[in-house]
Amino acid sequence: MTWDYLISNIIWTLIRPSNLVFIVLVVGIWLILKDRRKAGLWTLIPLMIFYLMVASGPLTNWLMIPLEQRFSVYTNDLSETPYSGIIVLAGAEVLPNSSKHNQVTLSGAGERLIEAAKLARIFPTLPIIFCGGIQIEGMMSETEIARKFFQEAGIDLNRLRFDDKSYNTYSNAIEAKKLIRQEETGKWLLVTSAFHMPRSVGAYR
Repeated sequence: MTWDYLISNIIWTLIRPSNLVFIVLVVGIWLILKDRRKAGLWTLIPLMIFYLMVASGPLTNWLMIPLEQRFSVYTNDLSETPYSGIIVLAGAEVLPNSSKHNQVTLSGAGERLIEAAKLARIFPTLPIIFCGGIQIEGMMSETEIARKFFQEAGIDLNRLRFDDKSYNTYSNAIEAKKLIRQEETGKWLLVTSAFHMPRSVGAYR
């Protein structure tokens, strides 16, 4: 575990919307209990409005749409130079369930692996780099689950190169670069969830 991994996880834990709502809720209740009723209410009322907008309103979609639409989906533009390969990012693998049942279990980000398998069939000669190194003791790793997925999807595992050292998007890019061979100078197809694409493209660029 490196310092940047630790710092990024601490910051994300604090600002994750679900955790942030809970933290502000605790602060608001604490203020009321400390006889600072006005400050407590000014903390809790906006929080409740925000929560209702997220839970039952369009706020989530409004925030996600600009991220999802910033980059276009894959189109086979024949005017482009030949692709060198396909890079797919981890994040869809559910480690506990996959390990318990010895069966590939994917989260809501399952489109990452599904789209990668689709592209692998469209381009049967391209290598595939899978980036994801998260491991939990006693469970299948992201790499092991991905390997099982591609094997069961009928993709030749000899085409795959696995990065099992990365732990976030930035380190995904660093480790993927090490797996790209000197002669592979064309463009690479990057596969991840739409909302995650801007951050991923920034890292890989």
